[in-house]
Amino acid sequence: MRLMSKRGWDNLISALLALLLAVVVWVSASLANDRPRVDYFPQAIPIEVINLPEGMILTTELEKTARVRIRAFETSWGSLTASSFRAVVDLEGFDLGTGTAPVRVTSSDRMVSVLEAQPATVYVDLQALATCEMTVTANLQNVTDLPLGYSATISHVTPSTISVQGPVSLVNAITELQAVVPLNGQRSSSAHTVDVRAFNADGEEVSGVKFAPSTVLVEVTIERQLNYRDVAVRALTTGHPASGYYIAGVTVDPGTVTLVGPPNVVADMPGLIATQGVIDITGATKTVVQYMPLELPSGVSIYTEDGTPRQNVFVTIQIAPVMGGSTMELPLEVRKLGEGLSAHLSVPSVDAIITGPTAALDNLTPALMEAYVDLSGLDVGKYQVRPVVLVRNTPDAALRDLLVTSISPESIEVKITKSAPTPTP
Repeated sequence: MRLMSKRGWDNLISALLALLLAVVVWVSASLANDRPRVDYFPQAIPIEVINLPEGMILTTELEKTARVRIRAFETSWGSLTASSFRAVVDLEGFDLGTGTAPVRVTSSDRMVSVLEAQPATVYVDLQALATCEMTVTANLQNVTDLPLGYSATISHVTPSTISVQGPVSLVNAITELQAVVPLNGQRSSSAHTVDVRAFNADGEEVSGVKFAPSTVLVEVTIERQLNYRDVAVRALTTGHPASGYYIAGVTVDPGTVTLVGPPNVVADMPGLIATQGVIDITGATKTVVQYMPLELPSGVSIYTEDGTPRQNVFVTIQIAPVMGGSTMELPLEVRKLGEGLSAHLSVPSVDAIITGPTAALDNLTPALMEAYVDLSGLDVGKYQVRPVVLVRNTPDAALRDLLVTSISPESIEVKITKSAPTPTP
């Protein structure tokens, strides 16, 4: 039995040696086909910051990604991705101030060894985190682009106070929070959602802080001032040119003026004003030009860009030899007025100067003319509209050669209102 026991142990040891030799041969064969390779991983690894101390904030801009040098078997390289690695900057135990922190990279694959990370360290600056409540000031931009006679004011800012959070040095440097609203020629009140911006005492913008909320709603009220008004100008004449001459045209420069003055006075003024006095053209044989004052109430003047008071306009009366000319007063019609609207004209008629062959003028009657104002597209309100005067279609070829050379006044004030509903019988 002792002999059999000895032989059994010898057989067991021989079997174990054979197994060990087989393993060595297998490992050697495997290493010959799948050797470890050392190289830089081709993909960048995102860097994350962990364990930021409570009440502190990182003010430096860290590297976004890291590049790693690894050792891995050839068969492992093809299966590795950026998610197989984790690059962290651990700030646990760091105090306020500046310093460096290591970038530690680990792999989820135990067969992969991380040999090196670039960058190996990062520069960090930790500051105390500050939070405070500040009032937002809304400002208007491009105010000078508003149409003449309009004013803009800020009525509400919602919310008027917001929370500011960031490094204590930056928060303490903020002296004003602004919300800038561009007007861009607007004519009506509106609301704007505007980003909040922070500025220091030198007017420089402060970045690196957070706002809660980051935007505010700014309500802007835009109104037309009552002390401005556009009116048409009409020149008054008397007499007749010399025999063989006629009035070829009457122009006023400017034909429409903006008046400025006391609101209650300007609001009650008509839409058409005349020159003060008349221009006598008796016996005239050439064009007459005069600088005429306007018939304006006390305290009212023409608006100018430089603010200099002005009450005069240039009136030009063109005198031409008679080819044929006639002045005709024509009643005004209203055309293309919207449904449910009614219109009131500042003048019931216009003076039209028609030129052409004398024979045709002798046959011209008001019935062959039409004068109207086109109100298409206009809603309730007051408008300055240019009248249109035409010779009606007629089989008389000579009448078709007549031309309307001048219309006075050049523009008509039209007041459009809602029509009263038709009463039920």
